[in-house]
Amino acid sequence: MRSKLTVKICGMNSQTAIDTAISSGVDYLGFVFFPPSPRSLTPEIASSLVEKRSDDFKVVAVVVNPSDNLLEEISNHLAPDIIQLHGSETAEDITKIKQKFNTKIIKAIKISERKDFEEVSKFDKVADFLLFDAAAPVNTAHSLPGGNGISFNWNWLSNASLATPWFLSGGLNISNINKAIETTGATAVDVSSGVEDKAGIKNNHKIIEFMKTVRTL
Repeated sequence: MRSKLTVKICGMNSQTAIDTAISSGVDYLGFVFFPPSPRSLTPEIASSLVEKRSDDFKVVAVVVNPSDNLLEEISNHLAPDIIQLHGSETAEDITKIKQKFNTKIIKAIKISERKDFEEVSKFDKVADFLLFDAAAPVNTAHSLPGGNGISFNWNWLSNASLATPWFLSGGLNISNINKAIETTGATAVDVSSGVEDKAGIKNNHKIIEFMKTVRTL
């Protein structure tokens, strides 16, 4: 019997969406600290949204090639359980951040073709978790490092055997989550645009329905 899927909802930026996600049994709440993103917050605002912390969920700070100053600000205000690196960070960067901020790391690997999985060897066992996301479309205006609502070929992850736990991300929603899990065998998923009305605007009903669907898989 499959153990329950781990769910991370990313780009949280409203109290009602957060409360809905928590009451629906979410495992990880992701907060984006990358100003070009419509989901971006300041560490102070993020902290105010999760004043009621509990052991039922983990707080993830999502950053892109962050400066030490930004990481210090996030650490001081939010004290995240995990930092998610969604840029071009190296294995050496991960080691330094883990040591300096005493935190676990999710490293995002962006996939557009099968050979992109070669990146895994750089981070396997270095990061605490990997996250496979679809690469941003090439030459597309306003594309972001993540949260673009697109998927990669899930068959490339079929029967994957990795030393590091991993999340499946990229274009997941209530309509395709069943196939995504069946194809990849993922035990952890990350959703953002799939529970939104538009970029940065979470839909509480979509959050509830997504969580209900995932819990029945």
